[in-house]
Amino acid sequence: MRMRWLLCLTLMLISTASALPDFVQMGQYKVSFDLKDTFIYTIETEEFNETKDGINFVSHLAWLKGEKIMLIALTEYPIPMEVSTPLIRQGVIEYLKNADCTGIDNYVVTIDQKPGVWGWGKRPYGGDMLCAIYWPDIQQVNGTYLGQVDCTIVSDGAPTDATENLLNTIHVELPKKATEPEISLDAETDFDDEGTVEILEEEEENKYNGEMMFEYPRPLGDTTPQ
Repeated sequence: MRMRWLLCLTLMLISTASALPDFVQMGQYKVSFDLKDTFIYTIETEEFNETKDGINFVSHLAWLKGEKIMLIALTEYPIPMEVSTPLIRQGVIEYLKNADCTGIDNYVVTIDQKPGVWGWGKRPYGGDMLCAIYWPDIQQVNGTYLGQVDCTIVSDGAPTDATENLLNTIHVELPKKATEPEISLDAETDFDDEGTVEILEEEEENKYNGEMMFEYPRPLGDTTPQ
C-alpha cells in the first residue's frame, strides 16, 4: 500500500512539474513560457555578435527542438531604436520571405502585454511558418516609441496549440536596471489607446517600403553567421 501511494505521489509530482512554465536565460534577460504539454522539446541556446550599418548588436537564440522547431530570439541593440507598426510588420514579412514563404499574411496583436505583429506563410515544401515580433522594453519618449531589445518568435510547422501557447504565455523579464516600462499611448502615434497596434491603410504603408532600420534573426535552419 505504501509503495502504491509513493508511486501515485511520484506521478503527481511529475505531472505537476510538466505543467510548470519553462525558463531560459538569454543574456541578461530571463524568458518564460508555458506550452502546456502540447510540444515535447529540448532547448538549445546560442549567442552571436553582428554589425549592421555600423551598429554592433547581440542576438540571443533559444531553439525549441522537437519533431518540429520553434525559436525565440532576442536582438539587443546598444542604442534605442525607433519602433513603429510598419517597421515591425516589415521585419515579420522580411523574415518569412527570407525563408522562401509564399502567401504571406499578417495581423497586429498583443504579445506579453506589448504591441506586436505576427504573420505566416507557406514553406516551399508545403508546411506553415509563423513569425511574430514585439519589443519587450518599448516605451514612449517625447512622442516617439523606442526600444533596445526586440523579440522574434518563430514556429516552423509546430502544432497550432503549441504555437498559440508560446505566443500567449511568453514573458521577457527585463534586467533590474531597466524597469518594466509603463507605455503611455496617445492617438497621435502608430499605437492605439488599448495597447494594440493599429493596422495602417495601404497608402500609409507605402511610406515605409525602404530598407529596414535593423536586422532580424536568421531564418530557421540557417546557422551560418551573417
